[in-house]
Amino acid sequence: MKNQIYLLTQILLFTGLLNVSWAQKSPKIGAEEISAIVEDHANNDQFHGGVLIAQHGEVKFEFARGVNADGEVNALGSQFELCSLGKMFTGMLIAHLVHEGKLAYEDTFVSYLPSYECHPQQQEISIHHLLTHSSGIPDIFSQDVIKKVVSTQKMSIEEYFNHYAQEPNSTVFFSSEKPAFKSGKKFSYSNSGYLLLGLVIEEVTDLTYAQAVEKYILTPFGMSETHSGNAYGGGKSTMRDMIKFQRGIHKHKLLDELAFTEVIEPRSKNGKDVYYGYGFEIDLAHPLKIVSHKGGNATTKVEFMFTPQADYMGI
Repeated sequence: MKNQIYLLTQILLFTGLLNVSWAQKSPKIGAEEISAIVEDHANNDQFHGGVLIAQHGEVKFEFARGVNADGEVNALGSQFELCSLGKMFTGMLIAHLVHEGKLAYEDTFVSYLPSYECHPQQQEISIHHLLTHSSGIPDIFSQDVIKKVVSTQKMSIEEYFNHYAQEPNSTVFFSSEKPAFKSGKKFSYSNSGYLLLGLVIEEVTDLTYAQAVEKYILTPFGMSETHSGNAYGGGKSTMRDMIKFQRGIHKHKLLDELAFTEVIEPRSKNGKDVYYGYGFEIDLAHPLKIVSHKGGNATTKVEFMFTPQADYMGI
């Protein structure tokens, strides 16, 4: 129960339904109290979304209220936007290809993309660097990159986002950029790096990114209510389907224990006691390692987390 409440508290802190000072002063908070808080926010039109906690695949707490960005009523079976949670799929696909012997973490990514023409210093960047956001390649959604592309390409911001959301060839807008720092030196979140990882996956598997996710994750995990986006995010899923994702991880349906241990190894530090691994964030502040990922866009905030040892998950 203690771990269940901790996960639920962390999710509600992320969504803004709890504030940090209140949570710190209330260490004995229980499920009933948290449920009442969520209910109160929903009744006051301050929460639109869903929350779910499960252990060993069994639902312990679930809640859905309000409407989505399209005005549709949220229900327990609603599909929610995944946003950057899609990076978890990418990290797992790369790990699978590594353990199949089809690529290596230390390989340079350009060695798999012969047609990718880039700044000379990008040629030193490895698969590991892209996975851990330590490549130095500018993020395609950073304000500086957006301003530069909008100005030089004479396009609107709306056109910019639509172009990047649909076209992997958008690498042309950052391929010539010098990395902001020497690869591996620090953490700097970059959707660009994951876009490139998607191209590597397509090159190695001879499948589209969506086909690779379907073949290696969605079908074997039984995730029939999930639609993948691209390698840096997007797509939609239900809360119950995300239980299936966690169960697929726990039961080693794609990666064996050793391979997944490599994926959730703390690598790039991006906060106090918080690190990034290969497509997953790792929080070492709690006695139990918490593995997670956050995401968001103009209308959505989402977080998925689980504890490998206690087999709890929450979204």
